[in-house]
Amino acid sequence: MPTLIRWQVPVELSPDEARVAATLHRIGKFYVFLRTVRAELFDEAFQAELAAVYHPRGTAPLPAALLAMVTVLQAYDQVGDAEAVVAAALDPRWQLVLGCLGMTKAPFSQGALVTFRERMIAHELDQKLLDRTVALAKQTGRFGWQALRAALDSSPLIGAGRVEDTWNLLGRALGAVVTCAAATLKIPRAEVLQGAGVTLLGAPSLKAALDIDWHDPAAQTDALARLLAEVDRVEAWVAAHVPVAEAPPVQAALGALRRVLTQDLEPDPTTGQRRIRRGVAADRIGRPGHAAWPQDAHEAVHRLQTARHHTRRCRSDCRGRGAAGE
Repeated sequence: MPTLIRWQVPVELSPDEARVAATLHRIGKFYVFLRTVRAELFDEAFQAELAAVYHPRGTAPLPAALLAMVTVLQAYDQVGDAEAVVAAALDPRWQLVLGCLGMTKAPFSQGALVTFRERMIAHELDQKLLDRTVALAKQTGRFGWQALRAALDSSPLIGAGRVEDTWNLLGRALGAVVTCAAATLKIPRAEVLQGAGVTLLGAPSLKAALDIDWHDPAAQTDALARLLAEVDRVEAWVAAHVPVAEAPPVQAALGALRRVLTQDLEPDPTTGQRRIRRGVAADRIGRPGHAAWPQDAHEAVHRLQTARHHTRRCRSDCRGRGAAGE
């Protein structure tokens, strides 16, 4: 059993911390929330769990809880490991949370962060960390827990090396079908969404669009029924509007979607409806671009994204020339 290197974090705000927290009252509530609950989030028992899976080397090992808090900040702010080191050294919001306000050097290295996250994920403690954070948001009312759940679940980071959440994976697979259909027919993606009657693909993530209590099994069952109904509507729309002979990318995307449905859903023996599968297939598909995604579907998505980028640049250039009087 490794020696517990505890992250010693005071509960009360220092005068300097109080000044920073006051400036974040309107637009930085998440950071103030984390600073307020960090001692409760990383209580003695959870710190011991984290330390048990982390075996740091060197003469000055870091507390596992500190690195876990960095991971939460990364997930929320959508930043990588190198940028996290910079943020901890320069951003007073991160410093408030990490207890290093006023320091000019991050209290951790990029290598330590990568190693810790790999071990945390390997022992399934990343999900426990996120669940505890969301639970404290709900319990204290200091930050919107549903928005926080959606933001953390849609982050690719707790997931560098981790399979994607089933709900968002289904949303991405369905979105790839819509995108490929729009590219094939040379019409706006929004036109496909409207024509098929799809309402769940407009938010940053599918879970954000569903906006339910994710700890309520009945709500999850209803949400899955809504999602599968939209899958049926998209498949029906594609069958009616996209000629099969002209749409190999669409068919490839449909195949990827059906594979996700097969690998991630199973019959519920109590209701006869489909539910999220207990356990994950070993060859589970990841996000679009993953090696298991069909190449022609991935290329169709890439072509449409490139066209959108070109259109946005053209519009921006036109606005710039207009403003300059050209």
